[in-house]
Amino acid sequence: MITVEYRQAEVKFLRKDRNEIWNTVLTLPLQDSPPTDEQWKVRLNETYGEVEVLEVFDWGVQSATRK
Repeated sequence: MITVEYRQAEVKFLRKDRNEIWNTVLTLPLQDSPPTDEQWKVRLNETYGEVEVLEVFDWGVQSATRK
């Protein structure tokens, strides 16, 4: 079996190019401390361009196991 641990959060953000507020669920690799808003923003910028993080609901450490 293989188990992978990661961090997951629901993030509300403002897309600056459209002036629209969006929600999404993001995943980051597991690290020793909880991710900062800036770390979530970097991931959002990769997908959506320039954003402003409005709210982060961190679901904490998640895991998935595959046989």
